[in-house]
Amino acid sequence: MARNKLSDLNNHLFQVIEDLTNPEVDENGNPKDDYDKTVKKAIAVAKVGQVIVNNAKLQLHAMQLVASGRMVQEELPDTINTKKQLTNGK
Repeated sequence: MARNKLSDLNNHLFQVIEDLTNPEVDENGNPKDDYDKTVKKAIAVAKVGQVIVNNAKLQLHAMQLVASGRMVQEELPDTINTKKQLTNGK
């Protein structure tokens, strides 16, 4: 299972921006990668990134509900893993 963090996502997104704005060029000054391919990759990365951000928002909201006492940890679906975060990983 991947151990990536939201900071890794930020790094990937900024790398895509750099690839779009400053494409690598060969010794003749020609772009190394097909720009259309780079744009398609950027769109795909942005879409997946949005899904990751939405998932993080959902987990944060669940943590807020548990922390406020409006919901108990056991009521959350197994797919929302907040127990580790709420107990500081212990």
